[in-house]
Amino acid sequence: MISLISPINYADKMQLLMKKSRIQLNLLIVLILSNTLSFAVEDSQKLIFVYIYPAIISNYQKASNNPPGFIQLQAQCTVRGKIAANLLEMHMPLVREYINEFLSFSNEKYLKDPANRTQLRASLVKGIQNMLKKQIGEPLIEDLFITHLMWE
Repeated sequence: MISLISPINYADKMQLLMKKSRIQLNLLIVLILSNTLSFAVEDSQKLIFVYIYPAIISNYQKASNNPPGFIQLQAQCTVRGKIAANLLEMHMPLVREYINEFLSFSNEKYLKDPANRTQLRASLVKGIQNMLKKQIGEPLIEDLFITHLMWE
């Protein structure tokens, strides 16, 4: 005996299948969106190191009437998330100019004394944060690490 599928029964089955498909599709969309949002939150919390490149070369004030000395500094800034890293890279000329100015007005004893390194770093961080806050409304950087410091 051959069984025939009635058109009504087939249509009902299709509607039921479509409803299940919509529910599954909605659940899939919710799942994808929740994962995307969690990745976005995780990404904004991720610590990223941004190189200040190329190295900054500046003059500094020597004690007495000697000609000015030369200093070379390489550093990295830490920021939270890719958006902050991109913003910092976009404003890197301002950061470099601030560091250059800071070093040029520093005296020899301050720069060469190893005990002042943490103070030098803290002063640079605070100054860069203030400058960026004036320019874009956010301090962006969390810290600055001096990776190379050489003077002549």
